[in-house]
Amino acid sequence: MKNGLVIVDAYSELASTVGVDGVSTPKWSDKVMDNVNHFSKYLNYVCEYERSQGTTIIHTFGETSTDKLYKSVFNKSINQIEFNENDVITASDNAHTAIMELKLNKVYWGGFHFGKCIHSHSNRVYQNLLKNGRSDINILNLVLNLSMTLPEHSWMHHISGKKGWGINLDIPSVRDMYRNSSYVGREFLPNHIPSQYDVNFVFAPSEYKHSLWSLNGFENLSLKKDF
Repeated sequence: MKNGLVIVDAYSELASTVGVDGVSTPKWSDKVMDNVNHFSKYLNYVCEYERSQGTTIIHTFGETSTDKLYKSVFNKSINQIEFNENDVITASDNAHTAIMELKLNKVYWGGFHFGKCIHSHSNRVYQNLLKNGRSDINILNLVLNLSMTLPEHSWMHHISGKKGWGINLDIPSVRDMYRNSSYVGREFLPNHIPSQYDVNFVFAPSEYKHSLWSLNGFENLSLKKDF
């Protein structure tokens, strides 16, 4: 059994939005930035320990491998996250390729932020693996104590309400509709489908699995739908 741990969007200073006259302003408050930096140090400790256990560490930056953030990953403005020469640096559009090439059996997810990039990156990889016929890789595993939420976000909301979405590519009409859409190679969600298609015809929802990390490894949690 070969495990992988993906750390999503572990950056701080580069998390900015372009405002008036092209001037970048911080996307996060000082409070969030401080939390990110402290949490990064904890993730460094976990990653170092997991490397010693044979786990492959993967860092995903941005939605595509053409993102400026992805290209600047070794810039000094990256926050406290530490990289090892054996780690994999990728973006969410091609992380599935690395996972297949590494022959990983099970992949866990943590980092920034629970309910946002962690879910979108993992679901994008899940879809891309299905498109490559790799439903055998156990991919939708989110580690709660290796993830950070934004202040206004609720653990309960994201645990209870989020699902992974696989496209039913075995159905010829669904396959043709998807290939003719503008979402090829991108995340494809129920609100992206044409109105003439039934959501349950196009998609097969899949439940996320949740776990906690400790020195004993990753422990799966059986969470109620509502708690």
